[in-house]
Amino acid sequence: MTSTIEHRRTWWQRNRWGLVALPLALVLALAAGSSRLQDYWWAKGFHSPAPVEASQAHLVDEYDDGHLRYPIEARYTVNAFEPADDVTLIGGDPLPDGVRAWRLRLDVSADPDVSLVGCTVAVVDAAGNLHGESDSGLPLDGARFSSCVPNATPGPQAELGSTEEPRLREGDEPRPASFTTETLFVLPAEAEPTAVRLWYFLPRYVELPVDGSAA
Repeated sequence: MTSTIEHRRTWWQRNRWGLVALPLALVLALAAGSSRLQDYWWAKGFHSPAPVEASQAHLVDEYDDGHLRYPIEARYTVNAFEPADDVTLIGGDPLPDGVRAWRLRLDVSADPDVSLVGCTVAVVDAAGNLHGESDSGLPLDGARFSSCVPNATPGPQAELGSTEEPRLREGDEPRPASFTTETLFVLPAEAEPTAVRLWYFLPRYVELPVDGSAA
């Protein structure tokens, strides 16, 4: 009959190389997990700002969903950012106390053949808070979702579920090479806007300063 001591000795002998390799395996596993976490964290945050020169931001990005891939490129300049005290709710009622509306006009220039549909625009305040155009939940009269294209001439658009490159839809006119968009924001009255931020796919984004001191 094999003794307990002999049994333990035999088990250690059989598994000694696996035990020696275990610390290395743990290090490699942790490194791989850390790499995946880093990739996920990086892709979900604002980590790659577009260059800004003479108050104009030059965004170069790419749409890629694994099936369809196309370039995105445009230049953005803040035309105006000012209080929009003429804004009312649908039906003509004034905005409730404690909030204030702001109007952003953004000058955009891009090749008319480049698809620019699908951006997000937000305002950054002095406290670092991000305010989207629909965050207030108020039904503004004449409000529209943030856009980087003119309503009447949006330019090339991808078809949902298609792998074909974006193209003009039937009946659409080409988008101008330069145009101006308008977006309304409703912020807490005490918020001090400091910048406008625009993006298609993180981590790439545009940030341009605004004068939020206007009152």
